[in-house]
Amino acid sequence: MISIADDHGRFKADGSLLRMAFPYDDFNSEQVSGWREIIEKAGLIKTYEHDNELYAYHPKWKDYQGGRGTNVRPDRKNSTLPTPCQHSANVLPTDCQPIANALPTKSQPTADTDKNRIEKKRVEENRKEKKTIKYLATQSVAGKQPDVINLMIEKFKSVNPSYELLFRRNNQRDAIGRMIKKWGADKVSSMIKVLPTTNSNQYAPTITTPYQLEEKIGSLVSFLNREKNNQPKIIKA
Repeated sequence: MISIADDHGRFKADGSLLRMAFPYDDFNSEQVSGWREIIEKAGLIKTYEHDNELYAYHPKWKDYQGGRGTNVRPDRKNSTLPTPCQHSANVLPTDCQPIANALPTKSQPTADTDKNRIEKKRVEENRKEKKTIKYLATQSVAGKQPDVINLMIEKFKSVNPSYELLFRRNNQRDAIGRMIKKWGADKVSSMIKVLPTTNSNQYAPTITTPYQLEEKIGSLVSFLNREKNNQPKIIKA
């Protein structure tokens, strides 16, 4: 959310707009709005409304991004977004100060020690935000056994070079959750273990993701049963 803010630390906070920050993910507006609320509860941002439109700003923008406005273009000297102090009864006067004075003037140079302090705080802010997003992205939608689900997704490493992307895709996590609930973790794990072998067989279904496993598990079981009858010592279900 730091990257989408203007030079004054303000940005449009509607979930349908924020989800555009994840162009390669299948997160929906409700999910992104939920993450925004959690980040706000952590004190990293504050929201406000103007003309029935939701906005947000970083209350410590001056501390973390003080140097961002030193060479600001003249047409960006004033934010195009409404001031939070004028449109929210929940914004304290002290919160307005970083927004009003977010752009230091050239007549007020910043000492090297202050620049180092600001940079450290900016890095820490980014780290906290990334940690929050990473935590949210690794939670199971079903709300059960997130550690087991992560462990199961890790097993797809042998059949999917891009398996890391599966950790943050809710449809993949949901598929693992449903299969664990229906067949148990041991059974699901055993199915994943045979995929490197079955994927190399032209008569077996090709499976590289949890969602595909859930969709094709019937075909996979049928194939394993046939192979077990023909070659019981080579392939085990």
